[in-house]
Amino acid sequence: MRAVLQKSMAEIIPTVVPSSLDDVAAARKRYGALTPMLHIDVADGIFAPNKTWSIRPGEKLPDAASAQYEVHLM
Repeated sequence: MRAVLQKSMAEIIPTVVPSSLDDVAAARKRYGALTPMLHIDVADGIFAPNKTWSIRPGEKLPDAASAQYEVHLM
């Protein structure tokens, strides 16, 4: 029974609503020791009423080789 309970446990993924790539880097630094996953909310100002950071050509997500990112595009 214990093995079944462990498989059904929920995973908590930290979320960041960045205004810059520095915000994403700060969140990776803050939560990186706790989880490899980070959720990023990106709003374009059209579909969602507010606008957040959007990646520019040449920018790379921090720890891209070892981190896992989940992105919510709004």
